[in-house]
Amino acid sequence: MDNSIQSTINALQVLEEDYNLLSDDLLLYIEDYHLSKFKKINDNHSFEFYLNISGCDDSYTIQYKDIILFLDELKTAELIKKAKNKSKTTNDEEGYLYCLTSQRCLVRIELHLNNESNNEILEYIWEKEDKFQSGLFEIQYHEKGIIYTCKLIKNFSIFGVLAAKKRMYDSYNNPFSADEFFIEVEFNQYDKNDTKNEKLAKIKEIYKAYIFDLSTQLDLDFIESPKFWDWNNEFSLQNTEPKKNFEQQAISTILSGKISSKGMSDILDLYYQAINTIFYDKTSAILKFTKIIEYISKTVAHKNHYQDIKNQLDSMDNSSQINFIKELDKIYSEYAKKTDKERIRETILECCDFNKLDAVISREIKNKIHWNRRNINELEKLKGLGSCIADTRNSIAHAKANYKLKGNEIPIVLHEQFTKCLKICVEQCIKWYANIPENERIYTEEK
Repeated sequence: MDNSIQSTINALQVLEEDYNLLSDDLLLYIEDYHLSKFKKINDNHSFEFYLNISGCDDSYTIQYKDIILFLDELKTAELIKKAKNKSKTTNDEEGYLYCLTSQRCLVRIELHLNNESNNEILEYIWEKEDKFQSGLFEIQYHEKGIIYTCKLIKNFSIFGVLAAKKRMYDSYNNPFSADEFFIEVEFNQYDKNDTKNEKLAKIKEIYKAYIFDLSTQLDLDFIESPKFWDWNNEFSLQNTEPKKNFEQQAISTILSGKISSKGMSDILDLYYQAINTIFYDKTSAILKFTKIIEYISKTVAHKNHYQDIKNQLDSMDNSSQINFIKELDKIYSEYAKKTDKERIRETILECCDFNKLDAVISREIKNKIHWNRRNINELEKLKGLGSCIADTRNSIAHAKANYKLKGNEIPIVLHEQFTKCLKICVEQCIKWYANIPENERIYTEEK
């Protein structure tokens, strides 16, 4: 018997005994090979594999030449639980969030619309069942010589195979859920000296950048969704014809090559925290989004401060040295005296696009911040938005009986609309920061 066929038969045996994975059509194909005495089985021939579990109908297509490679990767796979929140007082275990192998990491997520009236993107995703093995919305990131390929996948996955091996199913719940989505991060190489935690830390930076890129372009948020053995379906959608072909929409990134640059890891981590609270804790999301603006505001203030000095130098002549020193002292004094609100306003002015914000801010928020007044220009409107962000943050962070309202605070009943506006502001600020050279950024030094 051909050695490659015997190796494949051995692999099939391991897949069945250890992982409950079967492929009836491959077994028949091998049987036909013996009967007809083919010289060789076609390496590119595809076979359907399925879990031998009642009611589990999902399958996975593997080419003949990749079967042994698939088993080798599966042997390295491990389900990893979400890190427990240190602020929790309960002893509840966290569910499984990651599946890490020698070649990829899967992160279990759920999808949420930013704008519930626009569900075209979800309709499109649900219509593209045939695309989910190869993945949707693929983006490549190049970081420190390693190529990371990110995509959105659904249904059958190595994650589900391991969940089945751990018997995370019953007569009502299969290892593969119809609404189970994953972000897959595939890497072409990794440092073999890295521990599991070090490897996972690098991957987290990548998938947070991917979430940022998709969220800003598809009007979707991707929320981590750890898996428990008795999970329930969290999401359903009627099957309707999509009105827009999102496959033709180019999904791009400005972050490739910059994810590991100074400051970006901190900012993407804050962004990831914010969107993971936006649907159940609006006030917390407002605080986290504002914290990102404050982080970036240091760079904005630093940049503008140096520009003021440069402008003063450019206007200096030999007879004005004394006046220059006085002006320089004035510039430093103004820089040092800026309040948090002034820095937030300055950041909104520097980083945000008025027209893009104007198109998405709700009427109620515009009325609250006097956005539609004809006697004020665009810069004043952006300043007003900055004041609103600062005062709303302060009203939440300093919610005491003696706190005096400034009049710009967004009331709780409008927090849901406000977080959508604030999210877009933050995304524009992050893009601005990503395009600033590292030597011009202010960032938290690594410990």
